[in-house]
Amino acid sequence: MEMTVTVPAGCGEILQGNIETISAIVTCPINLCVQAVVSDGVYEETGLQEKSRRAVAATLAYLGEKRFPYGIKLLSAVPQGKGMSSSSADVGALIVAVAAAFGVTLSEREICAIALTVEPTNPVFCTGLAVMNRLSGEIIHTFTHVPPLAVLCFDRGGIVDTLTFYGRKSGSGQNADVSEFYEELLRRPTDSRVWGRAATGSALLNQDVLYKPELVEFIRLAENCGAVGVGTAHTGTLLSMLLPEKAASDDGRDFVAAVSRTLPNLRYVGTYRFSSGGYTIERRE
Repeated sequence: MEMTVTVPAGCGEILQGNIETISAIVTCPINLCVQAVVSDGVYEETGLQEKSRRAVAATLAYLGEKRFPYGIKLLSAVPQGKGMSSSSADVGALIVAVAAAFGVTLSEREICAIALTVEPTNPVFCTGLAVMNRLSGEIIHTFTHVPPLAVLCFDRGGIVDTLTFYGRKSGSGQNADVSEFYEELLRRPTDSRVWGRAATGSALLNQDVLYKPELVEFIRLAENCGAVGVGTAHTGTLLSMLLPEKAASDDGRDFVAAVSRTLPNLRYVGTYRFSSGGYTIERRE
């Protein structure tokens, strides 16, 4: 028996901040994935780091199981400490895989709750484009329409460990009110421009959380190259340009060149597709 759970990574977040009185996050999944593989045999870990092991232990505790009797490995090419939801994707994939190995299907609320015992999480493992209460793990809303957008990703260097970052910040910086952008998303969820405005607005409002000195110039260059908006990893090192998929080849190439000339400290990571979140399970006998 072999079972593979696949979860997408992300490119920062569309929104992060307060929606009325709730500290919330709106995901930005992309077509770059993490896989957790469970197989028959003696228990053996491959590719699991500290947070991953804690995710396995937390899931076993939730299920009331004392040990995991199978082999388990994690396959990922997602850069860590950049804001690409690498840990969230790892943790989510492992939670689903461990539960499924015991024949248990967890709800999204349960997955979020277990993940939050490991670290602050980005619910890329939830269906569609999820809106999550960052403190309780409750899924507030799910956007089922995924705008046809390309995401051009750039890295300003360094790494940010989410757990350490929030411990140092003690929850500060989460008072940015993104309610206006969220309400517009609810009213016009199929309009790509609305998603772009939301991402740009949240990026600017969260500058006091983790300041990115390149952001204003990055926005200007993106607007000149046909972007619908700009996003960031609010607690990471990434900046991203959102533009219609059909324009990604020409306008995207122009934007990469413009950034290279004007903001040479930013390294182009790649162009991805804005995608639905969630997980898939593939079983082989």
